Amino acid sequence: MPKTPTWKFPPVRMEYPLNDPVQEEFFTTDSVGGLSEALVREAIQNSIDARADKSVGTVRVRFDFGGRKGLSREESESYFCGLASHLRAEGNGLRDVPRMGASVPFVVIEDFGTTGLCGKVDEHDVDEGDGQCHDFYWFWRNVGRSGKSKEDLGRWGLGKAVFPALSQVNTFFGLSVSADDKAASLMGQCTLKIHRDGQDSDRCSPYGYNGVFDPGVGDGYFPFPIQDTAIIERFCRVHRLQRGATPGFSVVIPFPDAQLNARETLQAIVKQWFYPIVTGRLEVTVAGSDINATLNASTVDEIIGTMDPKVDAQSGSLLGLLRFAKAAIVVPDEAKVPLSPRSMGAPYWSEVSVDDTKKKQLQADFERGKMLAFRVTIRAQEQGAKTVTSFFDVYMERDDRLQRCEDYFVRAGITISSVHSRVSRGVRALVVIDDAPLRKLLGDAENPAHTEWQRDSRKFKGKYEYGASILDFVKSSVREVVSLLTPIPTELHRSLLDDVFYVDELPDEDEPPDDGKREPDGTGPPPPPPPPPEPKPYALVQTPSGFKVRANPGHGATPRLLRILTAYRVRRGNPFTRYNELDFDLANPPIEVQANQAEIRTRSRNELKLKITGDDFCVTVTGFDPLRDLRVSVTDVGGSE
Repeated sequence: MPKTPTWKFPPVRMEYPLNDPVQEEFFTTDSVGGLSEALVREAIQNSIDARADKSVGTVRVRFDFGGRKGLSREESESYFCGLASHLRAEGNGLRDVPRMGASVPFVVIEDFGTTGLCGKVDEHDVDEGDGQCHDFYWFWRNVGRSGKSKEDLGRWGLGKAVFPALSQVNTFFGLSVSADDKAASLMGQCTLKIHRDGQDSDRCSPYGYNGVFDPGVGDGYFPFPIQDTAIIERFCRVHRLQRGATPGFSVVIPFPDAQLNARETLQAIVKQWFYPIVTGRLEVTVAGSDINATLNASTVDEIIGTMDPKVDAQSGSLLGLLRFAKAAIVVPDEAKVPLSPRSMGAPYWSEVSVDDTKKKQLQADFERGKMLAFRVTIRAQEQGAKTVTSFFDVYMERDDRLQRCEDYFVRAGITISSVHSRVSRGVRALVVIDDAPLRKLLGDAENPAHTEWQRDSRKFKGKYEYGASILDFVKSSVREVVSLLTPIPTELHRSLLDDVFYVDELPDEDEPPDDGKREPDGTGPPPPPPPPPEPKPYALVQTPSGFKVRANPGHGATPRLLRILTAYRVRRGNPFTRYNELDFDLANPPIEVQANQAEIRTRSRNELKLKITGDDFCVTVTGFDPLRDLRVSVTDVGGSE
């Protein structure tokens, strides 16, 4: 077999449909929180799944941005042999391809305390569930297929797509040292669209590989990894890898996206992975031109506390979160208040109750700012399987300094960043799902980017007994526990829902009008009426098929940013939290939005976010069902976007 590495894209076979890759879109959209967060979430997830000691081991991950200056042409030339023509091919999906003759910048991600890619490097056909390790095969030779178990964080086999997605040339290299035999294996992958390598050539597959090729295997296009010691040692030296002979996996991303940087990566690590860091299960080093920090349970507070607040406006809340998480992990199980639905069917919070005496004590503790811990027990079983019980923990405290509710849902260590509760400001909450049955269930409901739980996920829908109800039960846990801890007000707050459509109260026909006087019964004159509410800088007006939000002439100031929530009235509960996508979606017909002197920032599901650009603004929303009662909530969120 030839030993000289090269790049090859196999030709598209005529019997197969043409199919351009789309999986990178899962990790480059705004919904995942930006490129740094996508990189941090997927890279660390892969490393944690490969933990060498599943019970007590600490995984160490290293992000090195020091290669921004780049390799010289002489140092990098051999790593792109055979690739340049494909990168220049018309219609390959790349934009603004950097000059290959210039220096090649790169970013390095390495993990330690892991197994590397175990399994045979020449496997090309593996059956799932045979009990053997085939990590090399699943990583390099599959897209959208995964050999990971239900215990792992990853399920979709798409997490590795984040590496080429963050390269300007859609390329990455991976060096594995296997814990099985300590053998080192190096390969590269480039993901393009279907293209032609020259005018007269056949169409090329989107997936090209850098490795060594045997003409007698797979028509000469089956890639074997580079295992030549001299080549691997040189690769490690020029890219400043710390791999050596230690088992684990190292990734090199050439021509990284300009948006990637060390400081944003550091912030993303804390937000996405604070829980395994404070529990001692994860240690992450970030190195760059302006930063060199190692995040672990002992250092994370100090590092976040010294970050420039002009760069990280969230440093204060991150410190509060870290303090809160550290307090939560030391709460003994016996100190957690037990909660569970009464029935063994679909779980509902209306069936969860607490003794009145205990509830009053919890409410008093919550009002004083004491952290409270709850263990919620429910069923979590697959269809037709044996009945199993599982649990999750909810930690909560009141902090009136918070301008919004800060709630974090953590499954098996990863923060599910787009799952939140609609709870008022001043509450910090942490929901931790670590018990295996519920952890598996929620893992199957996650989208490929691990940012949401979706009841219609193909890996989840119909798989579990009462699966959708369990999903809703967990997602609403923060709101429901806050409701449990909040005493029912004894006085009527007439202006509480001024921003919501209402029906004027009509006088009771049997009650005489109040003339401001009282009978001489010794009680004295009635108290003076409360002052009228302060006028708001906007007015909410109902229309036959929707509503308008316009400037309020009676208020001098103009709002900067308005958040509008819409929903149809429901028989019980909050209509906004019970919004159903089947009712309407503000982004789709028949709903129409017309904005005058206002810029639409968010238009999705039942939410509008508007940046006001003029004093005489008016936003009209129409297309709602005239036979249903519409509820609209308008909030002036100031300058926060």
